[in-house]
Amino acid sequence: MATRQETARRRRALVGDVRRMVSRRSAFGEEMLPSVRELAAQYDLAVSTVHTELQPFRDEGSIVSVPGLGMRVAHRRLDRDQFIFVVPNPTRNTYRNTQHQLMRIGFEDRLTSLGATTIPLAAKEWHHLDRAKVDSLGGVCWWNTVDDPLDDPISAIPIPRVGSGYRRAADDITAPTHDAVIPDDHAGGVLATEHLIAHGHRRIAFLGSHPNDRQLRLREYSAERERGWRAAMVAAELAADLICAQPRVTGTRTESGHTVAGRLLHHLDTVTAVVGTDDRALLGLVAALRGAGIAIDDWPAMVGFEDFAEIRPHALTSLRTPWSQMGAAAAQLLWDRSTGALTGDPVLQRIPFTLIPRLDVAGTPARSESRVSAQILPQTSPR
Repeated sequence: MATRQETARRRRALVGDVRRMVSRRSAFGEEMLPSVRELAAQYDLAVSTVHTELQPFRDEGSIVSVPGLGMRVAHRRLDRDQFIFVVPNPTRNTYRNTQHQLMRIGFEDRLTSLGATTIPLAAKEWHHLDRAKVDSLGGVCWWNTVDDPLDDPISAIPIPRVGSGYRRAADDITAPTHDAVIPDDHAGGVLATEHLIAHGHRRIAFLGSHPNDRQLRLREYSAERERGWRAAMVAAELAADLICAQPRVTGTRTESGHTVAGRLLHHLDTVTAVVGTDDRALLGLVAALRGAGIAIDDWPAMVGFEDFAEIRPHALTSLRTPWSQMGAAAAQLLWDRSTGALTGDPVLQRIPFTLIPRLDVAGTPARSESRVSAQILPQTSPR
């Protein structure tokens, strides 16, 4: 016979599991619960005890009985079931436009699965919304430097909001007033470096796009990726202090990416691999290598970020930025805030990158006209 403490534990387990099931309910209320007898058998409780524990859920309307079927999660009725994704104005940067589109798709897919309505809204339209309409929203997500709210009077309305995109330099961050979703740049730097270490590389350079001058507070994502590279190198007991290339500041300007990439050419006698702060940095390195007439067999292995279309002909390994996952995470944060499932201080959520190695299963280059990939995942020890 179970002790009183054991019975109490089983009752708490039943209530906790039902509460979690209710919190995950869909807006259409189609999730059926096990029958009372099934729950009694599952938790080793009396049927009468299960009825007692379920009664508060019935009283609050979160579960309902369906004659002939059993119990189901009740339809979730929200006072605020509309969520806005503020679409930035189109630019000439096709990659940036693709970022926005992927985030919007992830945002819409997640909220649609939760039964909510989404509204894509151009940034210029947001600034002209009627205040009363904004006050009735479930929440808003926008692309921005995620430490700043939308800078207009409507932003003072207390509705859930999520900023998404890249974070500014750490020195520039004030106390957050809203939730935010960003790529996990530090972990990405670790992942890129560990990938190269796992394939035999020991002298791995980092090619950055952030100037080595903290007063400028530029491109924090690049600095975070460098910190990840350095952390992985230190963890592997490898030297990380001699082969980091960053732009130098000259007055109010910084060196070009091509100039910085060219600086690595002086280390090719020792450097066997490079982590680029993004794929454009690696394209600059490719141009510098070609300009110097260096044979492809002598190029270092390269891993970059963003997965730009321009790098694919070179078969360079890249870490794909999780834009659609970021949109889905932003949607979930807004939903949880609007339904009361998430309360308290603002949340900063970091979404991991996906590593995309570009070799086929046989270990041959992904494209025959390029031999760069043969050094990305070397089949023998590096020189």
